[in-house]
Amino acid sequence: MYKAFDPILNEEELAQWLDISRPTLQRQRSDGGGPPFVQLSARRIGYRKSAVEQWLEARTIKRDGALAEQTPSETVPTRGVAS
Repeated sequence: MYKAFDPILNEEELAQWLDISRPTLQRQRSDGGGPPFVQLSARRIGYRKSAVEQWLEARTIKRDGALAEQTPSETVPTRGVAS
């Protein structure tokens, strides 16, 4: 559940906070691998701070390679690759 006061970060603020580029955020949003976002209008998106914190917590690992060992339901499907 979201906090009573839950700031909405714009793309630039989130990119700065995570120290990644805006194109990386856009790519993650497109492939479903990034933090959940809110469609604020037809051309504007935002990120709830609490949702980003939960996304980061889910990606926190305790040993090398653990993120790559996710179950198939936790991974993002690869487009254009036949299995």
